[in-house]
Amino acid sequence: MYLSAVITALIFGLIHYINLLKEPDNFLGITSQVVFAFSIGVFFGGLTLRTGSILVPSIFHGLVNFAFGTGDLKQQPLQAATKEISEGINWSSIIPTTLFFAFILLGGIYMIRKVSTEEVSIKLGIEMGATET
Repeated sequence: MYLSAVITALIFGLIHYINLLKEPDNFLGITSQVVFAFSIGVFFGGLTLRTGSILVPSIFHGLVNFAFGTGDLKQQPLQAATKEISEGINWSSIIPTTLFFAFILLGGIYMIRKVSTEEVSIKLGIEMGATET
């Protein structure tokens, strides 16, 4: 269960690097978006497994896109971005963002842990191997 959710979330996150085609000078901003997409991808995976439906995470994804302005990244001129990078890392922004991403990721892992592998296998029509007790 974990492997399927993590691989799916990883693909979901990495696909967001396509945004570099629109904004090639915003690698840091896009990487932040990729990490967020991975974290929320694990959350969506857990939500899908817990609810047994793709509809719930799809609606949630739409709400997230709406809340974040449909994924538009902060636009700024190259000079402003270069100045910001040269001034160093803004820890007052990175720390809460990292904690937020970790909270979402851990929420997804928690939901995945609560899923019965046997129930999911039955729904998918997969035979589980006999276990000895």
